[in-house]
Amino acid sequence: MPAKATIKAVVTVAHQPKRIPLMLTRGKGFTLIEILIVLVIIGIVTATTLFAVGDAGRGRRVEAAALQLKAALQLAQDQAVLTQKVIGIDIAEHHYRFLQFTFNADFSDRSIQTAWVPIKNNSVLSKQSLASYIHLQIDAEETPFQTMQTTLLHQKTNLPQAVILPDSGCTPFTVRVSGNQNKPLYLITCNSAGAIKMSDNLARNS
Repeated sequence: MPAKATIKAVVTVAHQPKRIPLMLTRGKGFTLIEILIVLVIIGIVTATTLFAVGDAGRGRRVEAAALQLKAALQLAQDQAVLTQKVIGIDIAEHHYRFLQFTFNADFSDRSIQTAWVPIKNNSVLSKQSLASYIHLQIDAEETPFQTMQTTLLHQKTNLPQAVILPDSGCTPFTVRVSGNQNKPLYLITCNSAGAIKMSDNLARNS
């Protein structure tokens, strides 16, 4: 081999970086205490995140329940107009349902049979149960219709707190939708003209 080629080869080899074994570049690794500290921090962050997401998720479910109830009231209003029948609203703490006022006349004995019959086979107007942390409360004004039904009807149970009339009007009422704190988050109202509205109670009080 010529002398120049030999010198060039030696220089090239001399300038090549030495490969250091991968195992030598690593540290000694984490100690058991360091691993435990990291696991504790991850646990705290995860728990905090889940708690925040859980509260936010419940808040969204309360809002969804309020929106669903408002939509059901509007559908019941349309039903009353289309069928020309009175629709009753029955609100309990964790569920609500709609009833239809039935009227049957027996001309043989000149009697009239009336009753409130729960609406069934309807995914919206049938009884709707809510989660245990969602609370409903209705405040309804006493009306002549309610006084009449308690005196004339033989039926003493399943009586609605408010009604929707065939002209789309309502006996005035307010439904309070709240979470576990029992603070009304949403208010659903209906006036005598049949205007159904929903408002954010937190926004009103802020």
